[in-house]
Amino acid sequence: MSILRKCKGCGAILQNTDSQALGYVPDLTMEYCQRCFRLTHYDRQQDYIDLTVTQDLSLIEDLQGVFVWIVDVIDLETSLLSVIPQFLKNRRFIMVVNKCDLLPATVKEMKIRKYIGLRLKQLGLQSEAVIIRGRESDFREKMIEIIRNRKEDFIFMGIANVGKSTVINDLLGQQLLTVNRNPSTTLAVNRIETEYGTLIDSVGLVAGESVQAYLASNTLKQVVPYAPINPLIYQLRSSQSIAIGGLARIDLLDCDRLTCVVYCSNLLKVTRGKRSNRDSLWQRHYGRELSPVVKGTRGLGQMKKTSFEPHEDKTDICIAGLGWICVSGKFSRIEVYTAPQIGVHERKVLI
Repeated sequence: MSILRKCKGCGAILQNTDSQALGYVPDLTMEYCQRCFRLTHYDRQQDYIDLTVTQDLSLIEDLQGVFVWIVDVIDLETSLLSVIPQFLKNRRFIMVVNKCDLLPATVKEMKIRKYIGLRLKQLGLQSEAVIIRGRESDFREKMIEIIRNRKEDFIFMGIANVGKSTVINDLLGQQLLTVNRNPSTTLAVNRIETEYGTLIDSVGLVAGESVQAYLASNTLKQVVPYAPINPLIYQLRSSQSIAIGGLARIDLLDCDRLTCVVYCSNLLKVTRGKRSNRDSLWQRHYGRELSPVVKGTRGLGQMKKTSFEPHEDKTDICIAGLGWICVSGKFSRIEVYTAPQIGVHERKVLI
């Protein structure tokens, strides 16, 4: 009986009979499937008619061990408001806060750690450890110290695009798993034996409220930040409007010495203008100057409006999969326009 082999990069079972199916390799002695090879070397995403995205946690619910919950600090609310916190209620877990190196250098680890501690308490969760992965953190040493000599598996989990495979590669000290900005790069549970313990890579949970779930591959290059974010700062009076490409419009009504700071990929075009003429501008320029856009959304008329009233001096408005804006000062209302499926949430300020 032949032994089924899995792709080291994504976990798919290797096969050499159907070039359009998952796990295809020209030669069964190869370690990586054709899809992973193209993603790694040419950044080419291949679409498969039988590709199904796992949107629940059924593949890992029976696994025993310590779960490693990886979250993206740039898109934190998408993880915290997902089904993952409920899944972890009665399970042991460690949290890794990833991509902290993309925040401004002035943001200190202690501030992030304090905020995460507060949110975990609000969610009724108790993590065995919170590990920051940033420009000055000793992430690898801390993780190895936790894993070494413990006779149990460590199951890595998280929302798609939080950098789960990148984190594992960093821990391993080598580029073993396939890394790409496209959701669902990992296709199956992938068991990795190491000198200091067993690591299990799992399929990323695709968040239905995230902008990133509805974008073409070339557009993701603009939306998913890979370099430190340079915040855009606006001082606003009267009623103003800020557009992030064609993905979101933020109307700030009756501003009085209001400061608005936008945190998103610097490859996205952010524009500011008067609210009074924004509707006509969107109708004329949507999908052209106002781009990228969510697939299937043809203009402002198809977007939903999410409103926020003032109740604190300073607040963050988060747009799932895109980033957030920090607002401080006086205003009468904030109206955020996005595609209907995109999540928009308010939170206490992160930084």
